[in-house]
Amino acid sequence: MMKEIPTPQYLQEIVNLLYHILMKMPHPADLIPKPLPPETHWLDNQDLMQLLHVSDRTLQRWRAESKLPFSKINGKIWYLENDVNQMLKDGR
Repeated sequence: MMKEIPTPQYLQEIVNLLYHILMKMPHPADLIPKPLPPETHWLDNQDLMQLLHVSDRTLQRWRAESKLPFSKINGKIWYLENDVNQMLKDGR
């Protein structure tokens, strides 16, 4: 029983095939989970009134005019600190 010796062309085809397979695989660095963004801080109406020295009515107006995004959970209004900072930065 005689074994065949692969030709250089055949070996090159194998190398090319392996190269194409490897090129389709993700880079190992892409498989590392990305860190989560820093924890988001929420402020309620009372916090925000004290922080900005404004009244409840002012906050109500900003919400009605869509100047300040908010979430209402179980009847309580919450604001993302990032949204408040962005509103102040934009000068809305």
